[in-house]
Amino acid sequence: MKHPSLLLLLVFTLVPFTHKTAVASSSKIQETLQYNVMSHNNKVATVSIKVDKNKGRVTKIQGEVKTEGTLWKVYPVHNRQITHVKRNGTPSKTFQKRSEFDWTENFNIRYKKQKVHVFYEKSGKENNRVRSYSGTVQDVLTALHALSTWDLEKTPVLVFTMFSGKQFYRVTAKPGSLEEIWTPYNSVSSARKIDITIEKLSHRGKVKEVKMSMWVKPGQPDYPIKATYSALYVGSVDIILSHRASTKVLRKARSGTQKALKVRGPKK
Repeated sequence: MKHPSLLLLLVFTLVPFTHKTAVASSSKIQETLQYNVMSHNNKVATVSIKVDKNKGRVTKIQGEVKTEGTLWKVYPVHNRQITHVKRNGTPSKTFQKRSEFDWTENFNIRYKKQKVHVFYEKSGKENNRVRSYSGTVQDVLTALHALSTWDLEKTPVLVFTMFSGKQFYRVTAKPGSLEEIWTPYNSVSSARKIDITIEKLSHRGKVKEVKMSMWVKPGQPDYPIKATYSALYVGSVDIILSHRASTKVLRKARSGTQKALKVRGPKK
């Protein structure tokens, strides 16, 4: 679990105005996915992912990883991330908060074309830097979204670059066979195995690999139901879907009069 954020690899309808004081309402859908992280049949962490959708398009993804039980006592990790998503599925800005032992680090990351602007703070020390790359960059949560919405028939092998806090990674995904998978949420069901290799890119030419596998529902790979990989301190790890829910969130909007005043200004 050297890079616990990698666990996350495992994401308006307007009412017509009836009169000038009427309030328009808009709606969005939020998907919530809960995962249990198991090692040697023991629960060692939990993963929570929330996906906000507007008219079917993903606009924001929130992720949280927290160790539990005995592992929390020896390796207390609590990582949180919020990613705002562009229309093309890439990140526009990311906020990360990582806590471990007696330190906490914060990242404020903005993606502008092929440049990644990183504001980093740890123990009162701050740092600003700009990282450049030659192509499109995903972050941890939009990378998960890209994998879970991957069209296997059109793209037999998926390769993209991911940025996580300090480093660029090359992610390569290859589909495997259908397998019977058990989860608390789905019970026993058929799922497509996807083999994933994550390579840490370095200017020094050294490449470190992390290999993992993920299973998604065939024909509708909108979320992973299971993932496995080997982690530091705990060995083999299974990340298993335990709960999924979808809720409709209503928000208030400005009245017709307020909207007209902002757009056209008051009549003279």
